[in-house]
Amino acid sequence: MWQRRLISLSYQGTAYSGFSSSPNCITVKDTLYHSIFSILPKATTAENLGFQYSSRTDKGVHALDQKCSFLLPSYFSDIKAMQLLNERLPGDMKIVNMVSVDNSFVLRDVVLGKDYYYWLSFGPRDPFFSSLRWSIPCIGNLDSAQQYCSLLVGEHDFSYFAKNMKQYKSTVCRIYKAEIRVIEQDQWLLQIRGNRFLHHMIRFITGFLYAWLKSKKPIPNRYEDLFTLTCQASSLLAPGGGLYLVKTWLSTESDPLTWHLSPYDRGTEFLSHFFSS
Repeated sequence: MWQRRLISLSYQGTAYSGFSSSPNCITVKDTLYHSIFSILPKATTAENLGFQYSSRTDKGVHALDQKCSFLLPSYFSDIKAMQLLNERLPGDMKIVNMVSVDNSFVLRDVVLGKDYYYWLSFGPRDPFFSSLRWSIPCIGNLDSAQQYCSLLVGEHDFSYFAKNMKQYKSTVCRIYKAEIRVIEQDQWLLQIRGNRFLHHMIRFITGFLYAWLKSKKPIPNRYEDLFTLTCQASSLLAPGGGLYLVKTWLSTESDPLTWHLSPYDRGTEFLSHFFSS
């Protein structure tokens, strides 16, 4: 007998060419697969696992709460299976939680939304943090940045902030919260909660924010006017290394009616040891 397991996976994405499998590349999914197959009978195939995942993070992007689901033999308890897999995973990847769910469980059907953070640093690039945050030369104006974030909140067409738009039936997304959290005077977290995100959406949003700050022009009062900036901002893509998938909200874990009202409750602990305050 096989039992479906739901896991929360944390990883530093620096060494990986994104989450999904890709030829001749080291990916998060393939690395997790390797650890799973190492504890299973040799005849096990990928089809036996029935693997599901909640987010297809890009190259270099990090995660604190990437949700995945797959089948394992029922003779493994959740605790034992998590222990065995973590022993086989590299040091930059860890399963932080595992629970058994019904075998009919479909992950994509229970995803309510996600929280993403983007880590911005002002000033010279620090080689020890270059893969964890984006260092930009200009000093950001906090009021302007918060005004920019406020325009993102609501239901909008985010096609300007997306790559490969033709792959989507709709480019409309709902952003519930978007704000800047100041960690230190020269360290910001752009925090965004939404029901869905398009390919490269957060990275384009961050790059566009940088372009507005660099221009020193006043932030407009309407979402549509964000795209009036006459520069190369529309093609500016922030590096993947500054982006963190902080939380994946599921209807099996949170109230579908009120989840979006919850405070940001993860990620600050993860980043706090980088800072003195």
